[in-house]
Amino acid sequence: GSDDRIEAGYSSFENAVTAVQTTAKERGVQIVALFVPSKTQIALELSNARPLLYRRGPLDANLATNRMESILEKHGISRDCQINLMELIRQTPEKWESYYFKTDAHFNETGSAAIAEFIAMRLKGNPLRDGEKVR
Repeated sequence: GSDDRIEAGYSSFENAVTAVQTTAKERGVQIVALFVPSKTQIALELSNARPLLYRRGPLDANLATNRMESILEKHGISRDCQINLMELIRQTPEKWESYYFKTDAHFNETGSAAIAEFIAMRLKGNPLRDGEKVR
């Protein structure tokens, strides 16, 4: 059923991570993973409406990301080397819609600039601390 397809997807992801990490180690390269939430994922997490129900209970908007983060960690890609743009969205919840074009799911100029600044801060080892915000 659908659970088998979901597990097969995670298995494929894990196989890909293994292959990429092996090549990266051979070449002395550090992998940095970037998670880009969908507009739906953001809306689900930030919504004050009652949660959407999944057959097993409330839908966790971050379920897949959390699982992939764990797989990356298992293969030596620490949380410090994982950049999740949901962190930026959580720091600026009042701005997230202004980061996207209104009619599609792509980032506009404002969103691209905020994301570039956020990624640069993370790559420099300066994650946002509580209360800090990207412009």
